[in-house]
Amino acid sequence: MRIILGTFIFIISLLNTPVYSTAFHYPSSLINVPGTKAHQSGDIELSTIFALSRDYSHEFDLMLNYCLTEKIKAGITILSPQQFAANIHWNFFMKKLVGASGGIANISNQKQLSSRSNKIDVSPGKENFYSPYLTTYFGPPFSRLHIGFGKREFSSIKSISTSNGLYYAFEINIFNGAIIFEHDTKDFNFGYRFHASKETEINIALTELSHSGDANEEYNNAPSRYLTVGFTLKNSMKSAYSNQRAEIEAYEKKYQKLGNKIEDLWHQYQGELDELEKLRLTLLKDVDGFKTQLASKIEEMRPRKKHDLPFEVAPKQSGKVMALYSDSFKYYSQKRYQMALNKLNQAIQIDPTQPLLYIRLGSIYYELGLEDLAFDSWQRAIEIDPNNKEVIELLAK
Repeated sequence: MRIILGTFIFIISLLNTPVYSTAFHYPSSLINVPGTKAHQSGDIELSTIFALSRDYSHEFDLMLNYCLTEKIKAGITILSPQQFAANIHWNFFMKKLVGASGGIANISNQKQLSSRSNKIDVSPGKENFYSPYLTTYFGPPFSRLHIGFGKREFSSIKSISTSNGLYYAFEINIFNGAIIFEHDTKDFNFGYRFHASKETEINIALTELSHSGDANEEYNNAPSRYLTVGFTLKNSMKSAYSNQRAEIEAYEKKYQKLGNKIEDLWHQYQGELDELEKLRLTLLKDVDGFKTQLASKIEEMRPRKKHDLPFEVAPKQSGKVMALYSDSFKYYSQKRYQMALNKLNQAIQIDPTQPLLYIRLGSIYYELGLEDLAFDSWQRAIEIDPNNKEVIELLAK
């Protein structure tokens, strides 16, 4: 809707000839003088101003501004269908009680600029191109005094003093807007700025109040303007994605916090896992020690035979044999048959005189369908212990 309205205003402004340079025509206007006002980087402003003169003629002015940064605003003003002028404004600093800015108005290759195609808007011989200015304000945001100084366009033909070009304005914020009273070195102006919405600003002013006649000698006896109304539409190139960007930043912060919590938990649980791993290793050592002790106790309690001599000679080795024998059962229950066979063969290498090892070895071979190897193992066990009933029963199969 704002784009359609802006395009309509632009077309109407071009069709109305001549186009006047009315009030509110600076990138940062009070009424007819520049002031120091805050703006946002990326803002685009399209302004159109309608002015009435005492001879009942009317004019349109069109201005387009863009905020390059939060300090710099540049724009272009259509003075007439044949004349354009650029403007640049710079906010030097803005504090709560004081601020300052400056700029250059009417940047053009023509020394005399006129907003009227049939009447010169400046006095004969007076140059108004490249009009520099400095302005400052004092006071809190709700009530401020603006004082500025400018050259060329800001000077008056009635004054030849060194203070020619000095202007001032009072601004009082009230009713979602501001009342402004100013002296622009030529005339007194009184107006009201109303913020209709975040994107729309309406300006109304009574201008050239010090002239009671129909003509104003400050503008080469051009008709005196007495009422000016301006509309400004604002849009930000960044605002379209500002909410999404804010949501993304919020989610990024949220996920960053969540990531930090996960990392903290990871370190916490990693420490606990390290402790559990140490405890597991300790328990394994204890279990191995318990197995060795248990094997030794079993060996001490078992009746001795002739073939048991190695256990009596090397009790430590007999403990290892029983541990390997026990491990073979563990691997067998896990169906890791080859590991079970390896453990038994390791035990046989340590003590080949234990018939129990051959009986167990033969049983695993038999389960695997290796009957020849099974009978060989059982035969070896009967050679060591001919009276072993368990082996005799197995061989009888």
